[in-house]
Amino acid sequence: MTLIGPQGRQLSVVQRSFVSLHDPHLAVLETTIRAIGWSGPVTLSAGIDAGVRNTNVAAYIGSDSTHLTSPTFTRVGDTLLCEVETRNSRIRVATALRVDFTGADAARPREVREAGRQLSTTVELELTEGRPATLTKTASIFTSRDSAIASPGTAAVERLQVLAGDTEGELHRHEAAWERLWERFAITIEADPRSQLVLNLHLFHLLQTLSPHSADLDAGVPARGLHGEGYRGHVFWDELFVLPVLGPRTPHVARGLLNYRWRRLESARAAARATGLPGALFPWQSGSDGREETPHELYNPRSERWMPDHSRRQQHVGLAVAYNAWRHYQVTADRDWLAERGAELIIGD
Repeated sequence: MTLIGPQGRQLSVVQRSFVSLHDPHLAVLETTIRAIGWSGPVTLSAGIDAGVRNTNVAAYIGSDSTHLTSPTFTRVGDTLLCEVETRNSRIRVATALRVDFTGADAARPREVREAGRQLSTTVELELTEGRPATLTKTASIFTSRDSAIASPGTAAVERLQVLAGDTEGELHRHEAAWERLWERFAITIEADPRSQLVLNLHLFHLLQTLSPHSADLDAGVPARGLHGEGYRGHVFWDELFVLPVLGPRTPHVARGLLNYRWRRLESARAAARATGLPGALFPWQSGSDGREETPHELYNPRSERWMPDHSRRQQHVGLAVAYNAWRHYQVTADRDWLAERGAELIIGD
C-alpha cells in the first residue's frame, strides 16, 4: 500500500508475516518501506502490547475483557522481554521480541520506551528515494505449560538467540513444513477452480488450529479456532466434524483430541451423578477442567437486554465422544488405546 503524508510525500509499505509451522514458538513480521519522490528521515516504532483485550464480540459487553496481569518488561541485550500471567488460571506467558533494521542508516541511536502496558523501540532512519528499508520483528512466545523449559522468559529469549536473525532460513523451514503437511491434506476435485479453492481454504484454517504441534497439548477443538473470540475459546462437540479429516491423515493429532475428553471423564461422571444419571455427562461448553462453562445468561446486543441461556440443556455431547472414540479405533486399529482409554469413553461408567 502507499501512505501519503505531509506535503503529499508518498511512502510505499509492503508487509509479509508468518507464524512458523516448523517452530510454533516463532512469529515474524517484516515491513519494507520505500520513499517515492523524496529523501529524508522517517521514524519507526515496534514493540509489545500487553494491554490487549477481548472486545470483538458485542454479546460480551459488560463482561471482563482483560485476561492478563500487569506486565513485567526486561531488556536482555537487544531483546525486549514481556512477562505476564493469565488472571484466573495463572499461566505464565513470555514474549521476547527482536527488532532489526536494514537498508537505511539510523539518524540517531534507538530509544526504548515503556508506556503503561506497552514496550517499544523507536528508531529514526534516513531514507533515500527509491531505496528500500526493512524493519523485521521476530517474536518468540512460551508459556508455563510448555515442556522442556526452565522458565517461559528464559526459553523465549534463548529461542531468539538460537535463531540469530535467520528469518529467511526460518521462512524456508516454515514453507517446507507446510509442504509436507499439505501433501497429506490437499484435495483435488473435479469441479470449478473456485470450489476447490474454497474447500482447501477450509482445510488450511483447520490445520492452523489443529496440527502435529497440537497433538501433545491438552486441548480440544475450539469452536472458533485460534482466531475468533466467540464462545471464549470453549470446546463444544466440533471434533465430531473434524476427526474424519484428521484421523486417517494424522492419527496422533486425532488421538490427542480424544485424550482431552478422557482426562475430563471424571468431571463428566460427576455431572451425571449430580443429575441422577448413570455414565458420563460431558458439558455443552468445556474448558480447562471439564466443568460446564455455559453461562446462565447472555447479553442480546439487539434488544440490549440479558436473556437466559438454556443451551446447557443440550446433553448429546457424550454420544459424540463415544462415537468418535469407536471411529478412531476403526480407523487406527489401536487396541492399546482402546483398552486403556477409548473403552472408558464409550461406556462412560
